[in-house]
Amino acid sequence: MVKPTQGMREEARRGLDWRREFNRGGTAVGVARARDIANNKDLSLSTIRRMKSYFARHEVDKKGEGFSQGEKGYPSAGRIAWALWGGDAGKAFANRYSKSEEDKRMEDRAAPDGVKVGDFVSWDSSGGRAYGKVRRIVRDGSLNVPDTDFSLNATEDDPAALIMLYREADDGYSPTGQLVGHKFSTLTVVAERLNDEDVEESMNGKKKKKDKNKYRESRPAPSLEVREAEDGTVAVEGYAAVFDSPTVIAGKWQEQIARGAFTEAVDRDDVVFLINHTGLPLARTRSGTLELSEDERGLKIRANLDPSDPDVRSILPKMKRGDLDKMSFAFVPTQQEWNDEGEMPTRTITRADLHDVSIVTTPAYESTSIGLRSGIDALEEYRKARHAKRRHHSVIRRLKMKAKFLPK
Repeated sequence: MVKPTQGMREEARRGLDWRREFNRGGTAVGVARARDIANNKDLSLSTIRRMKSYFARHEVDKKGEGFSQGEKGYPSAGRIAWALWGGDAGKAFANRYSKSEEDKRMEDRAAPDGVKVGDFVSWDSSGGRAYGKVRRIVRDGSLNVPDTDFSLNATEDDPAALIMLYREADDGYSPTGQLVGHKFSTLTVVAERLNDEDVEESMNGKKKKKDKNKYRESRPAPSLEVREAEDGTVAVEGYAAVFDSPTVIAGKWQEQIARGAFTEAVDRDDVVFLINHTGLPLARTRSGTLELSEDERGLKIRANLDPSDPDVRSILPKMKRGDLDKMSFAFVPTQQEWNDEGEMPTRTITRADLHDVSIVTTPAYESTSIGLRSGIDALEEYRKARHAKRRHHSVIRRLKMKAKFLPK
Protein backbone atom coordinates (compact mmCIF):
# COMPACT_ATOMS: atom_id res chain seq x y z
CA MET A 1 0.00 0.00 0.00
CA VAL A 2 1.34 3.42 -1.00
CA LYS A 3 0.17 6.97 -0.25
CA PRO A 4 -0.54 9.30 -3.22
CA THR A 5 1.79 12.26 -3.73
CA GLN A 6 0.87 15.89 -3.09
CA GLY A 7 0.76 16.59 -6.82
CA MET A 8 -1.72 13.73 -7.29
CA ARG A 9 -3.93 15.02 -4.49
CA GLU A 10 -3.98 18.52 -5.97
CA GLU A 11 -4.88 17.20 -9.43
CA ALA A 12 -7.64 14.96 -8.04
CA ARG A 13 -9.20 17.88 -6.14
CA ARG A 14 -8.96 20.01 -9.29
CA GLY A 15 -10.69 17.28 -11.29
CA LEU A 16 -13.51 16.98 -8.76
CA ASP A 17 -14.01 20.77 -8.74
CA TRP A 18 -14.07 20.89 -12.54
CA ARG A 19 -16.56 18.05 -12.75
CA ARG A 20 -18.94 19.80 -10.35
CA GLU A 21 -18.58 23.07 -12.27
CA PHE A 22 -18.81 21.78 -15.86
CA ASN A 23 -20.77 18.54 -15.31
CA ARG A 24 -18.59 16.51 -17.67
CA GLY A 25 -15.55 14.28 -17.77
CA GLY A 26 -14.76 10.96 -16.16
CA THR A 27 -16.93 8.12 -14.90
CA ALA A 28 -18.20 7.00 -11.50
CA VAL A 29 -15.03 4.93 -11.20
CA GLY A 30 -12.86 7.96 -11.96
CA VAL A 31 -14.71 10.04 -9.37
CA ALA A 32 -14.24 7.33 -6.75
CA ARG A 33 -10.53 7.12 -7.60
CA ALA A 34 -10.22 10.92 -7.29
CA ARG A 35 -11.87 10.92 -3.87
CA ASP A 36 -9.48 8.25 -2.62
CA ILE A 37 -6.48 10.20 -3.94
CA ALA A 38 -7.74 13.56 -2.63
CA ASN A 39 -8.34 12.02 0.80
CA ASN A 40 -4.79 10.60 0.84
CA LYS A 41 -5.98 6.99 1.09
CA ASP A 42 -3.54 4.12 0.63
CA LEU A 43 -3.34 2.82 -2.95
CA SER A 44 -2.96 -0.92 -3.47
CA LEU A 45 -0.76 -2.49 -6.14
CA SER A 46 -3.83 -3.52 -8.15
CA THR A 47 -5.11 0.08 -8.06
CA ILE A 48 -1.74 1.39 -9.23
CA ARG A 49 -1.77 -1.11 -12.08
CA ARG A 50 -5.22 0.12 -13.10
CA MET A 51 -3.91 3.68 -13.01
CA LYS A 52 -1.01 2.76 -15.27
CA SER A 53 -3.39 1.03 -17.67
CA TYR A 54 -5.75 4.05 -17.66
CA PHE A 55 -2.99 6.52 -18.49
CA ALA A 56 -1.67 4.25 -21.26
CA ARG A 57 -5.11 4.05 -22.86
CA HIS A 58 -5.94 7.74 -22.52
CA GLU A 59 -2.62 9.33 -23.49
CA VAL A 60 -4.29 10.08 -26.84
CA ASP A 61 -6.76 12.40 -25.05
CA LYS A 62 -3.94 14.93 -24.68
CA LYS A 63 -4.15 15.57 -28.42
CA GLY A 64 -7.79 16.61 -28.21
CA GLU A 65 -8.87 20.25 -28.26
CA GLY A 66 -9.40 21.74 -24.83
CA PHE A 67 -6.91 19.54 -23.01
CA SER A 68 -4.30 22.28 -22.62
CA GLN A 69 -4.93 25.59 -20.88
CA GLY A 70 -5.72 28.39 -23.32
CA GLU A 71 -7.40 26.11 -25.86
CA LYS A 72 -11.08 26.38 -26.73
CA GLY A 73 -13.23 24.20 -24.49
CA TYR A 74 -10.65 23.96 -21.69
CA PRO A 75 -10.93 21.91 -19.58
CA SER A 76 -12.15 19.21 -21.95
CA ALA A 77 -13.86 16.06 -20.71
CA GLY A 78 -10.60 14.21 -21.31
CA ARG A 79 -8.62 16.75 -19.27
CA ILE A 80 -11.06 16.48 -16.36
CA ALA A 81 -10.94 12.68 -16.45
CA TRP A 82 -7.13 12.82 -16.56
CA ALA A 83 -7.12 14.99 -13.44
CA LEU A 84 -9.46 12.61 -11.59
CA TRP A 85 -6.85 9.87 -11.90
CA GLY A 86 -4.12 12.13 -10.51
CA GLY A 87 -3.01 13.86 -13.73
CA ASP A 88 0.60 13.80 -14.92
CA ALA A 89 1.71 13.30 -11.31
CA GLY A 90 -0.44 10.17 -11.13
CA LYS A 91 0.96 8.85 -14.39
CA ALA A 92 4.56 9.36 -13.20
CA PHE A 93 3.70 7.76 -9.86
CA ALA A 94 2.11 4.67 -11.49
CA ASN A 95 4.98 4.23 -13.93
CA ARG A 96 7.62 4.67 -11.22
CA TYR A 97 5.99 2.20 -8.84
CA SER A 98 5.40 -0.36 -11.60
CA LYS A 99 9.04 -0.05 -12.63
CA SER A 100 10.16 -0.75 -9.06
CA GLU A 101 8.00 -3.89 -9.07
CA GLU A 102 9.63 -5.01 -12.32
CA ASP A 103 13.10 -4.45 -10.82
CA LYS A 104 12.14 -6.50 -7.78
CA ARG A 105 10.91 -9.35 -9.99
CA MET A 106 14.20 -9.31 -11.90
CA GLU A 107 16.03 -9.78 -8.59
CA ASP A 108 13.70 -12.67 -7.71
CA ARG A 109 14.32 -14.68 -10.90
CA ALA A 110 14.51 -18.39 -10.14
CA ALA A 111 17.94 -20.00 -9.77
CA PRO A 112 18.68 -23.31 -11.57
CA ASP A 113 17.82 -25.22 -8.40
CA GLY A 114 15.14 -22.76 -7.25
CA VAL A 115 12.06 -24.36 -8.83
CA LYS A 116 10.52 -27.76 -8.24
CA VAL A 117 7.48 -29.61 -9.57
CA GLY A 118 4.33 -28.29 -7.89
CA ASP A 119 5.64 -24.75 -7.40
CA PHE A 120 3.47 -21.82 -8.45
CA VAL A 121 5.40 -19.43 -10.68
CA SER A 122 4.87 -16.20 -12.59
CA TRP A 123 6.46 -14.69 -15.70
CA ASP A 124 6.13 -11.75 -18.06
CA SER A 125 3.98 -12.21 -21.17
CA SER A 126 2.81 -9.89 -23.92
CA GLY A 127 -0.53 -9.66 -22.09
CA GLY A 128 1.00 -8.78 -18.73
CA ARG A 129 1.96 -10.94 -15.74
CA ALA A 130 1.03 -14.64 -16.15
CA TYR A 131 0.79 -17.39 -13.52
CA GLY A 132 0.93 -21.17 -13.48
CA LYS A 133 1.93 -24.39 -11.73
CA VAL A 134 5.03 -26.39 -12.66
CA ARG A 135 4.17 -29.89 -13.90
CA ARG A 136 7.51 -31.09 -15.29
CA ILE A 137 11.17 -30.00 -15.31
CA VAL A 138 13.88 -30.76 -17.90
CA ARG A 139 17.46 -29.93 -16.89
CA ASP A 140 19.32 -31.20 -19.93
CA GLY A 141 17.76 -31.74 -23.34
CA SER A 142 14.59 -30.65 -25.12
CA LEU A 143 11.26 -29.80 -23.49
CA ASN A 144 8.36 -30.23 -25.91
CA VAL A 145 5.07 -28.52 -25.11
CA PRO A 146 2.16 -30.92 -25.83
CA ASP A 147 -0.25 -30.05 -28.68
CA THR A 148 2.15 -27.41 -30.04
CA ASP A 149 5.26 -27.22 -32.20
CA PHE A 150 7.02 -25.25 -29.48
CA SER A 151 10.08 -26.67 -27.70
CA LEU A 152 12.82 -25.36 -25.40
CA ASN A 153 16.45 -26.39 -25.10
CA ALA A 154 17.14 -26.92 -21.40
CA THR A 155 20.56 -26.81 -19.75
CA GLU A 156 21.88 -27.36 -16.23
CA ASP A 157 22.43 -23.60 -15.92
CA ASP A 158 18.97 -22.72 -17.21
CA PRO A 159 16.47 -25.63 -16.97
CA ALA A 160 13.04 -25.55 -18.62
CA ALA A 161 9.65 -26.07 -17.00
CA LEU A 162 6.35 -27.34 -18.37
CA ILE A 163 3.69 -25.21 -16.70
CA MET A 164 -0.09 -25.45 -16.37
CA LEU A 165 -1.36 -21.96 -17.11
CA TYR A 166 -3.67 -20.48 -14.48
CA ARG A 167 -6.17 -17.70 -14.95
CA GLU A 168 -7.48 -15.16 -12.47
CA ALA A 169 -10.98 -15.87 -11.15
CA ASP A 170 -13.26 -14.32 -8.54
CA ASP A 171 -11.76 -16.22 -5.62
CA GLY A 172 -8.18 -16.76 -6.74
CA TYR A 173 -6.63 -18.51 -9.73
CA SER A 174 -7.81 -21.64 -11.55
CA PRO A 175 -6.12 -23.88 -14.17
CA THR A 176 -7.03 -23.27 -17.81
CA GLY A 177 -6.00 -26.67 -19.13
CA GLN A 178 -3.33 -25.09 -21.35
CA LEU A 179 0.33 -26.07 -20.99
CA VAL A 180 3.20 -23.68 -21.72
CA GLY A 181 6.98 -23.91 -21.48
CA HIS A 182 9.46 -21.44 -19.97
CA LYS A 183 13.10 -21.31 -18.93
CA PHE A 184 13.87 -20.91 -15.22
CA SER A 185 15.57 -17.59 -15.99
CA THR A 186 12.17 -16.10 -16.88
CA LEU A 187 10.31 -17.44 -13.83
CA THR A 188 9.61 -16.13 -10.35
CA VAL A 189 8.35 -18.47 -7.63
CA VAL A 190 5.23 -16.95 -6.06
CA ALA A 191 3.16 -17.57 -2.94
CA GLU A 192 0.64 -20.37 -3.11
CA ARG A 193 -2.36 -18.17 -3.71
CA LEU A 194 -3.87 -20.23 -6.53
CA ASN A 195 -7.02 -22.13 -5.59
CA ASP A 196 -5.66 -25.46 -6.84
CA GLU A 197 -6.99 -27.52 -3.94
CA ASP A 198 -10.59 -26.64 -4.71
CA VAL A 199 -10.08 -27.79 -8.28
CA GLU A 200 -8.46 -31.11 -7.31
CA GLU A 201 -11.22 -31.91 -4.83
CA SER A 202 -13.85 -31.12 -7.43
CA MET A 203 -12.17 -33.38 -9.98
CA ASN A 204 -12.21 -36.23 -7.45
CA GLY A 205 -15.88 -35.69 -6.74
CA LYS A 206 -15.30 -34.73 -3.12
CA LYS A 207 -16.36 -31.15 -3.54
CA LYS A 208 -18.60 -29.36 -5.98
CA LYS A 209 -16.71 -26.62 -7.72
CA LYS A 210 -18.21 -23.15 -7.88
CA ASP A 211 -19.41 -22.11 -11.30
CA LYS A 212 -17.52 -18.82 -11.63
CA ASN A 213 -18.80 -18.36 -15.19
CA LYS A 214 -22.48 -18.63 -14.28
CA TYR A 215 -23.31 -15.09 -15.33
CA ARG A 216 -20.78 -14.70 -18.13
CA GLU A 217 -22.05 -14.47 -21.70
CA SER A 218 -20.30 -14.12 -25.03
CA ARG A 219 -21.44 -12.56 -28.29
CA PRO A 220 -19.98 -12.43 -31.80
CA ALA A 221 -18.60 -9.10 -32.97
CA PRO A 222 -17.73 -7.50 -36.33
CA SER A 223 -14.63 -8.84 -38.06
CA LEU A 224 -11.21 -7.50 -37.15
CA GLU A 225 -8.65 -5.70 -39.24
CA VAL A 226 -5.20 -7.24 -38.86
CA ARG A 227 -2.12 -5.41 -40.14
CA GLU A 228 1.57 -5.03 -39.42
CA ALA A 229 2.38 -1.75 -37.68
CA GLU A 230 5.42 0.40 -38.44
CA ASP A 231 7.08 -0.58 -35.16
CA GLY A 232 7.02 -4.26 -36.12
CA THR A 233 4.09 -5.25 -33.92
CA VAL A 234 0.87 -6.73 -35.26
CA ALA A 235 -2.02 -4.30 -34.84
CA VAL A 236 -5.50 -5.79 -34.39
CA GLU A 237 -8.33 -3.26 -34.56
CA GLY A 238 -12.09 -3.39 -34.73
CA TYR A 239 -15.34 -3.13 -32.79
CA ALA A 240 -16.04 -5.68 -30.09
CA ALA A 241 -19.66 -4.48 -29.78
CA VAL A 242 -21.94 -2.21 -31.80
CA PHE A 243 -24.51 -0.11 -29.94
CA ASP A 244 -28.26 -0.11 -30.66
CA SER A 245 -28.00 -2.99 -33.11
CA PRO A 246 -30.83 -5.49 -32.37
CA THR A 247 -29.91 -9.16 -32.77
CA VAL A 248 -32.03 -12.28 -32.19
CA ILE A 249 -30.40 -14.53 -29.57
CA ALA A 250 -30.95 -18.29 -30.00
CA GLY A 251 -34.48 -17.64 -31.26
CA LYS A 252 -35.54 -16.71 -27.71
CA TRP A 253 -35.23 -12.93 -27.46
CA GLN A 254 -34.01 -9.85 -29.28
CA GLU A 255 -31.04 -8.09 -27.76
CA GLN A 256 -29.25 -4.78 -28.10
CA ILE A 257 -26.50 -3.00 -26.20
CA ALA A 258 -27.22 0.57 -25.18
CA ARG A 259 -24.77 3.40 -25.72
CA GLY A 260 -22.51 3.82 -22.73
CA ALA A 261 -23.00 0.26 -21.47
CA PHE A 262 -19.24 -0.23 -21.15
CA THR A 263 -18.24 3.29 -20.03
CA GLU A 264 -17.34 2.26 -16.49
CA ALA A 265 -15.89 -1.10 -17.52
CA VAL A 266 -13.45 0.53 -19.95
CA ASP A 267 -11.75 2.38 -17.10
CA ARG A 268 -12.22 -0.25 -14.41
CA ASP A 269 -11.98 -3.79 -15.76
CA ASP A 270 -8.76 -5.65 -16.52
CA VAL A 271 -9.65 -7.08 -19.95
CA VAL A 272 -7.55 -9.68 -21.76
CA PHE A 273 -7.22 -10.52 -25.46
CA LEU A 274 -7.43 -14.29 -25.98
CA ILE A 275 -7.89 -17.04 -28.54
CA ASN A 276 -11.34 -18.66 -28.33
CA HIS A 277 -11.87 -17.17 -24.84
CA THR A 278 -9.17 -19.28 -23.21
CA GLY A 279 -5.44 -19.66 -22.72
CA LEU A 280 -2.62 -17.19 -22.16
CA PRO A 281 -3.40 -13.50 -22.83
CA LEU A 282 -1.97 -12.12 -26.06
CA ALA A 283 -2.60 -8.57 -24.85
CA ARG A 284 -4.08 -6.91 -21.77
CA THR A 285 -5.46 -3.53 -20.77
CA ARG A 286 -3.47 -3.60 -17.52
CA SER A 287 -0.19 -3.77 -19.44
CA GLY A 288 -1.28 -1.18 -22.03
CA THR A 289 -1.07 -3.66 -24.95
CA LEU A 290 -4.87 -3.72 -25.29
CA GLU A 291 -6.78 -0.44 -25.61
CA LEU A 292 -10.55 -0.09 -25.23
CA SER A 293 -12.65 2.97 -25.96
CA GLU A 294 -16.27 3.87 -26.64
CA ASP A 295 -17.44 6.05 -29.51
CA GLU A 296 -20.79 6.69 -31.19
CA ARG A 297 -20.70 3.33 -32.98
CA GLY A 298 -19.67 0.99 -30.18
CA LEU A 299 -16.86 -0.51 -28.15
CA LYS A 300 -13.62 -0.15 -30.10
CA ILE A 301 -10.49 -2.20 -29.45
CA ARG A 302 -6.87 -2.05 -30.51
CA ALA A 303 -4.43 -4.78 -29.55
CA ASN A 304 -0.69 -4.58 -30.20
CA LEU A 305 0.65 -8.12 -30.50
CA ASP A 306 4.33 -8.94 -30.21
CA PRO A 307 5.34 -11.23 -33.13
CA SER A 308 8.29 -12.52 -31.09
CA ASP A 309 5.85 -14.00 -28.56
CA PRO A 310 5.56 -17.77 -29.24
CA ASP A 311 1.79 -17.67 -28.70
CA VAL A 312 1.42 -14.88 -31.27
CA ARG A 313 3.76 -16.65 -33.71
CA SER A 314 1.57 -19.75 -33.61
CA ILE A 315 -1.52 -17.87 -34.87
CA LEU A 316 0.03 -15.10 -36.98
CA PRO A 317 0.10 -17.12 -40.25
CA LYS A 318 -3.55 -18.08 -39.73
CA MET A 319 -4.49 -14.45 -39.14
CA LYS A 320 -2.67 -13.29 -42.27
CA ARG A 321 -4.37 -16.02 -44.37
CA GLY A 322 -7.74 -15.04 -42.97
CA ASP A 323 -8.31 -18.35 -41.19
CA LEU A 324 -8.64 -16.41 -37.94
CA ASP A 325 -10.35 -13.09 -38.67
CA LYS A 326 -13.44 -13.14 -36.47
CA MET A 327 -13.95 -11.84 -32.96
CA SER A 328 -16.14 -12.39 -29.93
CA PHE A 329 -16.38 -10.64 -26.58
CA ALA A 330 -17.32 -12.04 -23.17
CA PHE A 331 -19.18 -9.96 -20.61
CA VAL A 332 -21.36 -10.05 -17.51
CA PRO A 333 -24.53 -7.90 -17.72
CA THR A 334 -24.99 -5.91 -14.51
CA GLN A 335 -27.99 -3.80 -15.58
CA GLN A 336 -30.61 -4.71 -18.16
CA GLU A 337 -34.15 -3.84 -19.24
CA TRP A 338 -36.79 -6.16 -20.70
CA ASN A 339 -39.79 -5.41 -22.89
CA ASP A 340 -42.25 -8.18 -23.76
CA GLU A 341 -44.80 -6.18 -25.73
CA GLY A 342 -43.73 -7.21 -29.25
CA GLU A 343 -43.64 -10.58 -31.00
CA MET A 344 -40.42 -11.44 -29.16
CA PRO A 345 -39.06 -10.21 -25.79
CA THR A 346 -36.47 -7.45 -26.14
CA ARG A 347 -33.47 -7.22 -23.85
CA THR A 348 -31.47 -4.00 -23.62
CA ILE A 349 -28.14 -4.25 -21.79
CA THR A 350 -27.49 -0.87 -20.21
CA ARG A 351 -24.39 -1.75 -18.20
CA ALA A 352 -21.94 -4.64 -18.32
CA ASP A 353 -18.57 -5.77 -17.01
CA LEU A 354 -16.05 -6.90 -19.62
CA HIS A 355 -14.22 -10.20 -19.29
CA ASP A 356 -12.26 -10.70 -22.50
CA VAL A 357 -12.09 -10.04 -26.22
CA SER A 358 -11.08 -13.03 -28.33
CA ILE A 359 -10.05 -14.04 -31.80
CA VAL A 360 -12.36 -16.96 -32.53
CA THR A 361 -12.66 -19.73 -35.08
CA THR A 362 -16.46 -19.45 -35.33
CA PRO A 363 -18.09 -16.40 -33.69
CA ALA A 364 -21.43 -18.08 -33.09
CA TYR A 365 -23.69 -17.37 -30.13
CA GLU A 366 -22.90 -19.98 -27.55
CA SER A 367 -25.63 -22.59 -27.11
CA THR A 368 -24.01 -23.99 -23.96
CA SER A 369 -25.46 -23.41 -20.52
CA ILE A 370 -22.63 -21.00 -19.73
CA GLY A 371 -23.10 -18.98 -22.91
CA LEU A 372 -26.84 -18.32 -22.58
CA ARG A 373 -27.79 -19.20 -19.00
CA SER A 374 -27.52 -15.67 -17.69
CA GLY A 375 -29.84 -14.28 -20.36
CA ILE A 376 -32.32 -17.16 -20.05
CA ASP A 377 -32.42 -16.79 -16.26
CA ALA A 378 -32.96 -13.04 -16.60
CA LEU A 379 -35.81 -13.62 -19.08
CA GLU A 380 -37.48 -16.13 -16.77
CA GLU A 381 -37.14 -13.80 -13.78
CA TYR A 382 -38.63 -10.95 -15.81
CA ARG A 383 -41.60 -13.09 -16.88
CA LYS A 384 -42.21 -14.32 -13.34
CA ALA A 385 -42.11 -10.77 -12.01
CA ARG A 386 -44.48 -9.59 -14.76
CA HIS A 387 -46.87 -12.48 -14.06
CA ALA A 388 -46.82 -11.77 -10.33
CA LYS A 389 -47.48 -8.09 -10.99
CA ARG A 390 -50.44 -8.91 -13.25
CA ARG A 391 -51.86 -11.30 -10.65
CA HIS A 392 -51.48 -8.60 -8.00
CA HIS A 393 -53.35 -6.05 -10.12
CA SER A 394 -56.02 -8.65 -10.94
CA VAL A 395 -56.61 -9.36 -7.24
CA ILE A 396 -56.82 -5.64 -6.48
CA ARG A 397 -59.41 -5.16 -9.25
CA ARG A 398 -61.54 -8.05 -7.96
CA LEU A 399 -61.39 -6.72 -4.41
CA LYS A 400 -62.46 -3.28 -5.62
CA MET A 401 -65.36 -4.79 -7.54
CA LYS A 402 -66.52 -6.72 -4.45
CA ALA A 403 -66.21 -3.60 -2.33
CA LYS A 404 -68.81 -1.85 -4.49
CA PHE A 405 -71.47 -4.35 -3.42
CA LEU A 406 -70.67 -4.42 0.27
CA PRO A 407 -73.22 -2.74 2.55
CA LYS A 408 -72.21 0.73 3.63
